[in-house]
Amino acid sequence: MTDITSFANRLRIKTFGSVFILRALFVIPVILFNLVRSVPGQDLIPEIKRDDFNQVHGWWSYHRDGSAADDLRAITNGDGYLLLKLRNPDGKRECNVGISEFQNIYGKKYAYLAVEARIKILNAMKPGSRGWGFWKSSKQFALNSLAWFMEQQAPTDPSLFWQLVGTLDGNRRSVKPWKPDPQKWHVYRIERDLQKNTTRYLIDDKLYFETPGLVPRDRLSFHLWVDNQIYSKRSGIMRSGWKGESAVVADYVQIETKRQGARQVKISNPKVLFYRQWNKIFHGKGEYLIDKVKFKVPRKKVYILATVRAESYDGFDEPDQLKIYLDGESGSPVLSFDGSRLKGKTKSVFIEKTMEIGEHSLVIKGRTTPLLYDVLVIDAGDGKPLINESFDKPVNNELRWKWTNVKTKKILFYLAASLKESPRFNQIIPVDSLEDSDDDLVIRFDGKAINENGRFDFCGNKIFGENRSAFLNKTVEPGEHQITIRVKGTPRIHRVLLLQTD
Repeated sequence: MTDITSFANRLRIKTFGSVFILRALFVIPVILFNLVRSVPGQDLIPEIKRDDFNQVHGWWSYHRDGSAADDLRAITNGDGYLLLKLRNPDGKRECNVGISEFQNIYGKKYAYLAVEARIKILNAMKPGSRGWGFWKSSKQFALNSLAWFMEQQAPTDPSLFWQLVGTLDGNRRSVKPWKPDPQKWHVYRIERDLQKNTTRYLIDDKLYFETPGLVPRDRLSFHLWVDNQIYSKRSGIMRSGWKGESAVVADYVQIETKRQGARQVKISNPKVLFYRQWNKIFHGKGEYLIDKVKFKVPRKKVYILATVRAESYDGFDEPDQLKIYLDGESGSPVLSFDGSRLKGKTKSVFIEKTMEIGEHSLVIKGRTTPLLYDVLVIDAGDGKPLINESFDKPVNNELRWKWTNVKTKKILFYLAASLKESPRFNQIIPVDSLEDSDDDLVIRFDGKAINENGRFDFCGNKIFGENRSAFLNKTVEPGEHQITIRVKGTPRIHRVLLLQTD
């Protein structure tokens, strides 16, 4: 293992081989202009930008360079995981496989910037490098700002074999040996906090390393790569050819520009007994506790609804599971989600349950990494929902429902849907030019579009393929009424629920 000082010096080399996009700078001058100037008009970078690798997202560049360009199996994506394989690289040229965002998109505007990724390395290190984290390139291609996990190995020089986590900002740097076994699943998290002036590195939710007073302050982007390049202060970049493969599998990557937390959403309707939005991928060993929530039942019948995404992993790990138990963990769950059946899809399940009046609880448990969006408990009263529909396939036509009130009634309307961003979205193209190709929903009540302070803004370029849930409370006069959902693109509508609540 090399010492920390020599590693820090090596980070100052003027060309960094695992920076895949740099080659394009010599070929496409307009890209160079975009990379070194401020990113234009990207106000729609969401608080959470998540890839569960159950679909292809436009914000990544997918790299197969050198001999990997001819290997169609170098990247597997869309089945709930991302698999990167560098096989039999040519030692005479740079060969790499990976994903990256467009460079330099997270500036000081994002005082808090974090990435969380669940990753497993599938084999022992081959000569070259691999890793993941934030970095920035400059006009001179010097690495002067980074925060990431990285390892490399040289074929004959033990001093060039290291596995480190570290921060670099200009001429200042701090690193630490990275000891957890990377050939087991771990959740890696990096947090750049400009307000607190620190960079934090967590492994499986435990603080592993922190660099107080040292923060990469330049514009950053996320990268995950495998290559055949070795970096040495003495020799510069060396390339190695070998037989075999160096492979990495990622369960998910989530980039945050604001601190996240479960939101207890207040719904001003006495029929709503409990509602919480988590919007979070959970993880743990075996079956683990996600949450325990309490609510009071005024009458004997309730509706329970949960919206969840679960995946399978083709043998790389156990399928996701999420189970919700009523009043303890004994017996069968009242709601259950299994990735072997859902295979990366989001599903909203609605049940009716008869129970005793009084206080009750829901125990929510997970396995592997299910994504829990929200849970809703409603006093069912004596009636039935006016609308209760779920769509397993993408919707591509207008939806319309009508009903008649014989007297004034209060209604509760709930909608959960996932919408994709424009396939051309890359955080360089101005947002306005992308609005013709994302998914959108326009919800109208009696002909008027519902806004409700932006809660019903179902725009794919803001949701980025994720689920959004929204409520509407409204007093409705006697007569005929109508709700319509105008569809653009092919969104997935997980649940449409309409209840009279008095």
